[in-house]
Amino acid sequence: MEKQIYENMKAELEKIGIRTDKDLQKAIKALPPLKLWIMTGTVRKAGENG
Repeated sequence: MEKQIYENMKAELEKIGIRTDKDLQKAIKALPPLKLWIMTGTVRKAGENG
């Protein structure tokens, strides 16, 4: 089953033009930076278990 997952992943990457590790690294570098929204504030205790 693991081999099948590997083959499926490889086929999907090839569809979008990623055939080597360098291709994958270039694609990752080309992605825009992530915007992480961090929630801040007071955490209130809710009931006995919270």
